[in-house]
Amino acid sequence: ALPTLILFLYIIASLIWWLPCRPWVKLAGGLPLFVIGLKYLVYEKIGGSFIAPDFPPFVLLIMEFLYSAMVILAFLLVVKDVLTLVLLVARGLGGSWRLPFSSAIRGAGLVCTALALSAFGTWQSVRAPDVHTLEIPLPGLPTELDGFSIAQLSDLHIGLLLKKGWLTEVVRKTNGLAADLVVLTGDMIDGSPEELQDDIAPLGALQAKYGVYGITGNHEYYFGAHRW
Repeated sequence: ALPTLILFLYIIASLIWWLPCRPWVKLAGGLPLFVIGLKYLVYEKIGGSFIAPDFPPFVLLIMEFLYSAMVILAFLLVVKDVLTLVLLVARGLGGSWRLPFSSAIRGAGLVCTALALSAFGTWQSVRAPDVHTLEIPLPGLPTELDGFSIAQLSDLHIGLLLKKGWLTEVVRKTNGLAADLVVLTGDMIDGSPEELQDDIAPLGALQAKYGVYGITGNHEYYFGAHRW
């Protein structure tokens, strides 16, 4: 995809091209990035679907971790380059500020930071999410509705990495809130009813005083919303 190609070329131009090493070392550094950038093509051509590829969970986690690290690295490099430009202008105006460390050490630091942030994000994506509470003031709200609580679950994407055990914990946390209403706002699944009927079953245990409601998202339509 074009966005991935842009990210790849930017990392080459901003980081790898300037490394103080031989050309073959730069090539060796750029080649893995190019392969990582082919993630969606690999999903579609080898895994059978760029949305729900038929890969073992650990393979998907590794691929998502590496791709996320690549995206984060590109954004860190943008920040680095903006700071470099600002300091360059400042030196032109008489300043003496420079970026700390050598370019190689800065590059290594940015790569390590990107890997660490991606690892943290990957871990966050597969753990049962924390509850976030938001109070919404509505002028003119009837007094009897003051304090009415809604538990919203969105983008569960049960199927690829998140299975029955994970969903059971999410349902337990949700029921523990004793919300007046529970709403599921789309993208609950990534797969067919036949594949996921057991994994999705814990949703049947959701409880709320005024009911549990859901709407379809685009991923439901990818996998036959009428059948779901």
